[in-house]
Parts: sequence; C-alpha cells; structure tokens
Amino acid sequence: MRVSNPLCNSCFLFHDIAIKVWRDIIYAHMVYIDESEVGLTKKIIVELKHFHKKCNTIGLDVYAKSGYKEEIYGSDIDLFVEISPNQYVWYALQSKVLKLNKTYTTLRDGYSPRNRNYQWEKLTLLEGLTGCKSYYLLYNGVEDFDYRGLDFCSISFNESQFGCSLVEPKIIENYALKTDARGHFISPTFDDLHPNHAQPWRVLVCCPKQKSTLTKYKLETILESNKDLGFVKTNSSNDESESNGKDSNMNQKSFNKITEGISESKWKPDYRIIYSNKNLQ
Repeated sequence: MRVSNPLCNSCFLFHDIAIKVWRDIIYAHMVYIDESEVGLTKKIIVELKHFHKKCNTIGLDVYAKSGYKEEIYGSDIDLFVEISPNQYVWYALQSKVLKLNKTYTTLRDGYSPRNRNYQWEKLTLLEGLTGCKSYYLLYNGVEDFDYRGLDFCSISFNESQFGCSLVEPKIIENYALKTDARGHFISPTFDDLHPNHAQPWRVLVCCPKQKSTLTKYKLETILESNKDLGFVKTNSSNDESESNGKDSNMNQKSFNKITEGISESKWKPDYRIIYSNKNLQ
C-alpha cells in the first residue's frame, strides 16, 4: 500500500490512505478473508513514516509504547494536530474494521464482569477530562456501494473516502446496544453508519472545522505525557534528540492534563501521531 502522490500534502496523504484501505478490504473480502485492525493500522503507520522521511515542511512523528509487541498492543491512535504555532488539538481514535458480512462485530469488546465500561464510555470520559475529541475510526471496503457527497470541509468525496471513516462514540453506542426480540445484541452494519453518521478521516487535517472548541496543547506537554505513558519515537535514530529534552526534571513530575486524563479514563492508545506544520512557524 503506497501513497501515489509525491507532493507533501497531508490532506492528500489522508485522502489517499483511505482509498488504499477501501481497496485493500474489498480485495481481501473477494477471497473471503477478513482484514484486522492491527494489520491495517500498521500499514497506515508505515505510510505516515514514509511521508515523514520525504517531507521537511510537515512533521508526522510516530510514537509507540516502549517494548511494542503486536500480539499485545492493538490499533488505537492518539492524533495531535498543530493548528497554530505550538498549539495542538487532540483526537482519540478507536479503530474497528468491517467484517465480511458488512458488520462490525467487535464494538462491544472489552466489556466484562470485571470491566464494566464500554469503549465509548472511556472515550466520552476522556473528552470531558481533557477537551480532546474522540471518534471511532472505522476501516471499510464495500464493493457494491456508491456515494457522492461533501465532507465537513465542504470538499466533495466519493465512497472510497469511507475507507477510513469517523463516527461519534454516541452513535456507536446507540447502534451497538440494539438487541433483537430475544435480547441478543445486533452487530451494526456498514449501511447503519454510512453515509448518514460518518465523515472521511481526512477532515482531521484538511480543515479547522470543530477545532476552535477543543483544548489546545503545547508540544512540550504532549512530549512530557509521552514519557509519562511510555511512548517512544519510532522514527530514525537521528530524530531521537527530541525525546531527551527534559529528562533531568522527570523526578519532579508535574501535573500533566493528558497523562491524568488517560489514566483516569483508562484509554489505552497503541500509537501516538504528532502532526506539526512547519509552515505555521
């Protein structure tokens, strides 16, 4: 899965990744194979890192938990987007993939007698604690679906942009808790959520819609929370100096709103992406 446009345009990058995910899932479903959230997220991370290597006006630094192991960690993402110099907004993205039968079968995963919180409850709590914005990031591909519309940025798009689509946690909750006449849960379908409740994920970087109401974070605060939570940069070794800036003060840990919000809400992202636009400087 390689991004075809050589230009350093983050909006196009997210646009193109969605197309690739859409096609990859259709291709796999044609031979009755399900894709996984972990595998698709890993492909996306690879594309972001290649973009980081070739573009010096846009920074896309990727972090993962120290000692990352694919069989332990999954596919959920923190995305920080710079909207003015050293002012970042935070998106918490819970990844889920469409299955062969055009349903989402893992939306209620994680709930148990010992853990009586659904994932959407954790995301909603995180929003209240930190001023971030959370979405379910749905990976999709449907061969017989056609669509033309406008996104939040008033940019036209077709069905392939739903390869990576965003849906509000409250919408997911409403559909995921529906039951049949016998009280059995009904897994939501692609058609339940698209197009009426979904937006292409490119809106996170293509336009400032909704960003003005979100809490703004400085890069120093984000990097401090990386250290608190055990995130390490996955880029080449010559970029590592950024992670060593304040180690001498770490024994005197100060309050960090990001760290505290994640701890209290029990949100557990596996990757963290910091999108910095040097053209803003």
